[in-house]
Amino acid sequence: MKSLRRLGLVVSKLLCLVVLTSLVAVLACSKEGPAPSPQPTATAVQAPTATGMPDPSATATRPPPVATPVPVSDGDRAVLEALYNATDGPNWRNNANWLSDAPLDAWHGVLTDDGRVIGLLLDDNKLSGEFPPDLGKLDNLWYLELSLNQLSGCIPSELRDVPFSELGELGLLFCDDTGTQAAAPTPKLTKLTDNSSTEWASAWSPDGSRLAFSSNRDGDLEVYVMNADGSGVIQLTDNSDRDGGPAWSPNGIRIAFASDRDGDFEIYVMNADGSGVTKLTDNSAWDADLAWSPDGSMVAFASDRDGDFEIYVMNADGSGVTQLTDSSAWEGSPSWSPDGSRVAFASDRDGDSAIYVMGRDGSGVTQLTDNSDRDGAPAWSPDGSRIAFTSFRSGFSEIYTMNPDGSGVTELNDEFEWEENPAWSPDGSRLAFSSERDGDFEIYVMAVEN
Repeated sequence: MKSLRRLGLVVSKLLCLVVLTSLVAVLACSKEGPAPSPQPTATAVQAPTATGMPDPSATATRPPPVATPVPVSDGDRAVLEALYNATDGPNWRNNANWLSDAPLDAWHGVLTDDGRVIGLLLDDNKLSGEFPPDLGKLDNLWYLELSLNQLSGCIPSELRDVPFSELGELGLLFCDDTGTQAAAPTPKLTKLTDNSSTEWASAWSPDGSRLAFSSNRDGDLEVYVMNADGSGVIQLTDNSDRDGGPAWSPNGIRIAFASDRDGDFEIYVMNADGSGVTKLTDNSAWDADLAWSPDGSMVAFASDRDGDFEIYVMNADGSGVTQLTDSSAWEGSPSWSPDGSRVAFASDRDGDSAIYVMGRDGSGVTQLTDNSDRDGAPAWSPDGSRIAFTSFRSGFSEIYTMNPDGSGVTELNDEFEWEENPAWSPDGSRLAFSSERDGDFEIYVMAVEN
């Protein structure tokens, strides 16, 4: 499904380019008049059906052949050579035909029309280095995709008006006329993991230097930690069962997680290095989906011990279990407010999954979102001013934020991909999340403005 969606997006974008190209040609023809030389005659052919076979009842017109290819602009070739040299071209993920004598449209990621470069599709291609100022000389660009690379410097101001671009994801500023940085910063997206496994449910350490996460890279789901830049991955759990959903204690000493190592999911806690594993819950039900209170004294979690999933809290040692919600619906994904007075959670008590908030004792339940789509995975920002969550209201699971009263809903990404499990950095400037935009779930971090 992921591949089909990305293919559909690329095809849609290319169709837009074809339509624009045709429009330019029509306008040019109407302005200059017909060419003096005779034109080749178009040929009527049968139009293909959905099965791929000709339909005798319908005909389509085959366009006349192109007489002579237009030579590629030497200026555009020079710009591409400058891009290659400035961004470590020899070490790109794919640099097929670059700097060769092949036509430019045979160079990986390059689209041309009438001899001019109209598109560069080089996202997630390991470009690194300063943004070359010469790229602004590609004045026929219609599509520019350079996200998920390690580019620095500033973006040539000539590229502001490229119709289809993802420059906002680079986190760079536009250059002013002197080549220095100007304009407001834009969100930046960084990919932290990159392998063929599923990476899921990340949680920041209290100092923001590391992330705990779940991964099945060793064949079954385990808990790992890595540095905030994706380096230094260390496996903390190692058994043949599933360990996941890690949550760092506010003092950074322990990590709680869920595991089915005893036959059903229970909540455990371990030291931040993976030692000293202790079981906190012990029953025949599923206990999972956990969150530490801001002072570290309690853990909220979801459990189906009463027959359906409800929200509970317990002391950090597993004692004093108290049920907060009590309905016939599903309740899950608890998230504490920074002052510890409230708990946001997801529930389908109104027929579809929505975001609610309640007091820490379960009182004063208030519904924050209300639509016919699924909203879930709430995460309170460290300053308490926003709640991040996921929603299917766009047709895919995307990440949104809203005010704590449910107003001011803002979509943070619009990738038509599956995005899940938002987690705020301790300073509130970044959100870690899981995404399948590259074909399987990986951990990403995006900068969040304001």
